[in-house]
Amino acid sequence: MKYLVIKCVELNDQWECDADRIPICICDNYDKYNKHGYEIYKICENGSLVLIHDHEEISKENLVICFYDINTQKTPQKVIDIKDGDRNSVTASLVKKLKQEYHFADTIKEIMSDIHRSGYHSEEINDKWVVFGERYDDNFPIGY
Repeated sequence: MKYLVIKCVELNDQWECDADRIPICICDNYDKYNKHGYEIYKICENGSLVLIHDHEEISKENLVICFYDINTQKTPQKVIDIKDGDRNSVTASLVKKLKQEYHFADTIKEIMSDIHRSGYHSEEINDKWVVFGERYDDNFPIGY
């Protein structure tokens, strides 16, 4: 079986309704592309295409702590997996534990509010940009 892989870059327009589509490859195994940001089409014997993975689908979602260089904040230098789940699985007891362990200065209430409102909380700690938040597939929370 052959598959067409398309990389989709969201337009981020005011309607957030579409993406630029860039054909990447035709392959026999699409596992490394089976994540957010890619459309995968099965190529049928008659040459028609059947969508089997939409670019908005998420394969893996979990909560992480990311450490960034304070000046660049583009790619995390270090990522620590906290637990599976999303912002709805964050509890005050988890935030209290992380606040103590990673030395967040904001209150538990402020951190909880940030997480539930935007999916992340970020602070500068010891010359690092430290972000607690939702990760999905290869997308890490940046904190702004």
